[in-house]
Amino acid sequence: MGTREQHRKKADRNQAFIDEIRDSKFTEWIAIAVFYKAVHVIEEMLAVSGSHATSHRQRQAILKAKYPEILRPFRTLYNFALVSRYQFRPVKTAQVEMLFHALERLEQLAKLEIEEGSYSG
Repeated sequence: MGTREQHRKKADRNQAFIDEIRDSKFTEWIAIAVFYKAVHVIEEMLAVSGSHATSHRQRQAILKAKYPEILRPFRTLYNFALVSRYQFRPVKTAQVEMLFHALERLEQLAKLEIEEGSYSG
């Protein structure tokens, strides 16, 4: 179980990797990196409240119960990462842009929860 700061550092490191590969042809790695950045953004948010998820399933259950608006973009990112890792389907350029939008939305909602406590689900 990491601290808020540890998850922030990992999210930032994932973002640095994303920035390096953003315009590459390796779209499956973009999908995977974007998903893992989202994992650390969510874990950072959960750490603020003293919570932590030990699996993707548990993380989704917490999001469903407490943060359903955050669950929507998270599921999108999760599904694309899953397909990229195990089903060998390519991620199209237009889909990559959609993933970036989903990550941006997830980050906005998590930031509200972390910094302002104003997100109510």
